[in-house]
Amino acid sequence: MKLKILCAAGLLSAAVAASASSISYNFTLPVAPSTPFSERVLVSGTSFLDDWHFIAPLQPATATGSAISVDIRNFWNIDNISISLHDSLNQVLLAGLTGERSTVVNVPLVAGSSYHFQIRGNVLGPSGGSYSFVAGASPVPEPGAFALVMAGLGAALLVRRRKG
Repeated sequence: MKLKILCAAGLLSAAVAASASSISYNFTLPVAPSTPFSERVLVSGTSFLDDWHFIAPLQPATATGSAISVDIRNFWNIDNISISLHDSLNQVLLAGLTGERSTVVNVPLVAGSSYHFQIRGNVLGPSGGSYSFVAGASPVPEPGAFALVMAGLGAALLVRRRKG
């Protein structure tokens, strides 16, 4: 009987130790020229899946995010880190490559809508793992501003042509 209890306790502890950790965070996505959002995260277990939730800026913008493994051999180590950007329906808009770092760049956002970056990886370090998450947004120029710039260039070319 004691053997059965010890075996059951051993299996339960192994299942808990081997489980994946999952944490949700909320943050404000800064728009350039503001400094990008940056956070360093410690993770444990054998794998992890973190969600970073934000609401898109109220002006047209594109989002960029990166996850970078901070490897300190024989202490912290993450393998196969990846990042993806999801909309409010959890549909993947863009996924970065898996490796020591992963990035998604210039994903168009709908103003005021909810999104989240999802970061996942395998923890190999005996003390867990560590990664840095960096995210920001770039404003998209208004179509009227683009037309004004093109008109200015056209006028400058016309003046140059008349002088030359």
